[in-house]
Amino acid sequence: MFPEEYNTLKCNKILHSKNRLISISPFIDSCNILRVGGRLQNSNYTYDIKHPILLCSKHHLTKIMFKSYHLSLFHAGPQLLLANIRVTYWPLGGRNLAKQIVRTCIRCTRVKGKPIQVIMGNLPSERTQLDFPFLTTGLDFSAPVLIADRKGRGCKLLKSYICVFVCFAVRAVHLELVSDLTKESFLAVFSRFVARRGKPQRVYSDNSTTFVGALNQLKRLLQLSYNDLESDIANQGIEIYTTLFTSFWGHLGGSSKINQTSFTSYSSSYSSNL
Repeated sequence: MFPEEYNTLKCNKILHSKNRLISISPFIDSCNILRVGGRLQNSNYTYDIKHPILLCSKHHLTKIMFKSYHLSLFHAGPQLLLANIRVTYWPLGGRNLAKQIVRTCIRCTRVKGKPIQVIMGNLPSERTQLDFPFLTTGLDFSAPVLIADRKGRGCKLLKSYICVFVCFAVRAVHLELVSDLTKESFLAVFSRFVARRGKPQRVYSDNSTTFVGALNQLKRLLQLSYNDLESDIANQGIEIYTTLFTSFWGHLGGSSKINQTSFTSYSSSYSSNL
């Protein structure tokens, strides 16, 4: 290893200023071994730690030694492998060699193997066709939030929720505050959403008890008052859908769940800084 540098130092000559080993101040010890210099002469470390043996990472012997250390350390990772070798030796380019040894180890490859990526199917028409925003909407409730009730004396913290409406076509998000998880509160929130964004054609939810209860109440309301509302609704050009809430689709409902999680994360970070 390093024959030119070894012969130069053996003849008590100085290495060229552009030599690759000039930065580590190499020297030859009493046993004719090329070691790393340094400024640790007055430290309490052992001689091998203060002046480790210099190695070339491209040499076959160095690669065999790395493999032996890797097995003796029970298939250690690159950092642990390199740290243990540097106790006695100083391999140039040792970090890259340690990564190569771990990457080419068959057992490590089996343990850290990644599953095959499943090819996703085509997006449904609700995700690709856009007539107007929120025509197809997904909704979900966020984690509970605390709001201050300053009515009367003192200040009380009330548990409330955020209803997240997501447009499946453009991923637009509409937020509404919900006082509780009753179906009456949800119907009020849904009415505000329709008044602001327009009546959606399809609404997807995760079929929670609040949504199912609201669905049943909407069905009864539509059946009882259909004759009275028919003329007014027809004049406004709005069609009545008795199946506002359909079953939960994983590839559709995931959109509302992701946005609900993002809102919870951002709101928690923002409120913690207030």
